[in-house]
Amino acid sequence: GFANYVAEEGNEKIDLRTYRSMQASDATLEMVRNLSEPVTVTLFFPPANDVARSITPYFEDLAEVSDQLTVQRIDRDMQPKKAKEMRARKNGTVVITVGEKHETITLAVKPNKARGKLKKLDGDFQKKLAKATREQKIAYFVTGHGERSTSPRAEDLPGLKVVKELLQRMNFKVKKLGPKDDLGNQVPDDATVVFLVGPTGPMLEPELRSLVEFV
Repeated sequence: GFANYVAEEGNEKIDLRTYRSMQASDATLEMVRNLSEPVTVTLFFPPANDVARSITPYFEDLAEVSDQLTVQRIDRDMQPKKAKEMRARKNGTVVITVGEKHETITLAVKPNKARGKLKKLDGDFQKKLAKATREQKIAYFVTGHGERSTSPRAEDLPGLKVVKELLQRMNFKVKKLGPKDDLGNQVPDDATVVFLVGPTGPMLEPELRSLVEFV
């Protein structure tokens, strides 16, 4: 019905249900509350843009939970030098800045092109904020002994795809660690955490020793 839409920029219609569902998750709010350094979120959009208006409340809500987060809006065409410094190649992007680091979320200027990306905004922001504010950590998943997989095939046991995605949102790089990766010698020095999930086959004594020494 008419109540679910608003028309702007010609005859283009915007489904408002997309925008109503675009709220910060508890996990994102918690990340923002725990910020320990200043973060600037810059919305690069032209004036009187419907996509910009739709995402502004989302970021304003985040800014309210932490003094460390600031939101600003810039028309890239009016400030091309600043946009270049912040690696914003075009309008329709959101840039998260922490010190000299810039992480970009690419949306779009036109509502019909941005709609699908808006539905993923919270997850994308969470991932980019983590990347901008944290040193990347590494999570290893032990393989080679019938463990549950982060990339399961249809015939496999329930996999760990969701776990992998959550770790990546938290700025972990996910790697596999098996016999061919020298597990029998030692767990790599760069490991933050090691997962050994449901092995169904035996492990060699040197592999077990490496895991025990890591713990």
